Amino acid sequence: TEIEMANQTIMENEKKYRGIFESVRDVFFRASAKDHKIIDISPSCAYFDLKAEQIIGKSIQEFYHNPEDRQEVLSELMQNGEIKNYDVKFLLNSKIYNVSINSKIVYDQNNEPEFLIGSFRDVSARIQAQENLKISEAKFRSIYENFEDVYFRTNMDGTILDVSPSFEKQFHKPCSYALERTVFDFYY
Repeated sequence: TEIEMANQTIMENEKKYRGIFESVRDVFFRASAKDHKIIDISPSCAYFDLKAEQIIGKSIQEFYHNPEDRQEVLSELMQNGEIKNYDVKFLLNSKIYNVSINSKIVYDQNNEPEFLIGSFRDVSARIQAQENLKISEAKFRSIYENFEDVYFRTNMDGTILDVSPSFEKQFHKPCSYALERTVFDFYY
């Protein structure tokens, strides 16, 4: 019958979406819009060494390393109805994680906030890589700006695209003088 076919379709769709929900690394959650307590969370919370039972019923606020961050997230969420790729620090099982949050408000039939739904993912490796890159760039910049030899970067026809500050000491001209000239303009 038609009802049996509809029920079969519903069961197949639930199985399909449950499989997705249970296999992704991002942590999906649903929380009450009134008290911000977590109602449901994906099994991927195991990535953070947590079980759903440890999280369900707790307020989202409890997981923020800096409580002020939660106020900023809530403010933006209320103002825009959603947040995308918002980076904060969570404290989970006594370990601090840099996470990126996506979340939105779900409204009921009376247009009142009913749920907060969203996801978060661990971006600690990305944040650490960015920090390492900043340190590396600072080291390179310091070397570049302080060595005595003249460093220059050219394109394939020899046009100078960049020159180190030591150019000014060696040639007694501003660095801008060298830019857009070719290296051949400096050979005798």
